[in-house]
Amino acid sequence: MLPVVAAGLAELVETDHRVFSDRDAGLRFAPAPGHTAGNMQIHLNGGHDHAVMSGDVIHHPIQCAAPWLSNAADVDPAAAVATRMALLEELADTPGYLLTGHFPAPTAGRVVRHGDAYRFRFED
Repeated sequence: MLPVVAAGLAELVETDHRVFSDRDAGLRFAPAPGHTAGNMQIHLNGGHDHAVMSGDVIHHPIQCAAPWLSNAADVDPAAAVATRMALLEELADTPGYLLTGHFPAPTAGRVVRHGDAYRFRFED
């Protein structure tokens, strides 16, 4: 990233920023506090489709079953858990996709409720 910033090609934005948006489609950055300062999720909407690029909100599928498990790098573990729980609840049992950055391949799937927690259902 440093060469991109040094070349003046980066556009720095707030943690709640819309890149484009119309009635049915959009790309929005949303704050995702807890892991590191400025951590964000990216929400992609197109018509009836919705996907969330989770970034560092969730690192392993086991955190669906046990969302209270923190990552050692979380600077605010309580905020990280709250952010993860909100994301899982938002996507649970919906047609929305969770696009993860740290899960083993395949990294796209859906969140389904499983008792008091969740499961990650990998999609082909």
